[in-house]
Amino acid sequence: RFTERVFDFLRTPIPPGYHALIQVVEDAPCPFGACYYQGDRIYIEDLDVLGNRPTESLRHELVHAVAGEAWGPTVPFFEEGLAVALSQGGTMVPKIGMPVAVRDMLDDKATDLDYPAAGLFTRFLIDSRGLERFKQVYVGSQTRSVTAIESVLEDVYGESFSQIEADFLSGARRCLFQLDVCDLERAEEIGSRWESRFAASCD
Repeated sequence: RFTERVFDFLRTPIPPGYHALIQVVEDAPCPFGACYYQGDRIYIEDLDVLGNRPTESLRHELVHAVAGEAWGPTVPFFEEGLAVALSQGGTMVPKIGMPVAVRDMLDDKATDLDYPAAGLFTRFLIDSRGLERFKQVYVGSQTRSVTAIESVLEDVYGESFSQIEADFLSGARRCLFQLDVCDLERAEEIGSRWESRFAASCD
């Protein structure tokens, strides 16, 4: 259902017979223990990494798979930014909240990127300037250089990057989307009382 919701968010119909291959392996060929290889599969070492919400890493990689299918590849800043924005909305990470300047990280490799900052900036662009224009930025950003990415942003939005970034840095704390938290369209009414039982840990 999460995969369906990501396709829906990206306003892209699910291709007939689409499925994402997921391989849980002891030594994933990835820098962080999970990754998606375009046209191949998701490799992941553990579905429930200590310190993360359950299956958070898997959801992150599923966003990569769906976005790759729907929109194709882009630079790491927007690939990871979109994956963070759509998969980690309920995470309690101290860095998520206050926006930070992002210009100098636009051309970072995925291993060097400030993931929360990229996620917050991605949501800001979608919320403030619309999904369709963000898609143009995502698809148009193919060269990993600050100047090239700035140029795409300025062409699409008709504003200087410094104006866009200043808008992002102003105002209140920012947050991410929460595609996995609830599904109002399929929620079932169960009466006036709701109860949940779960295991808790001091960790």
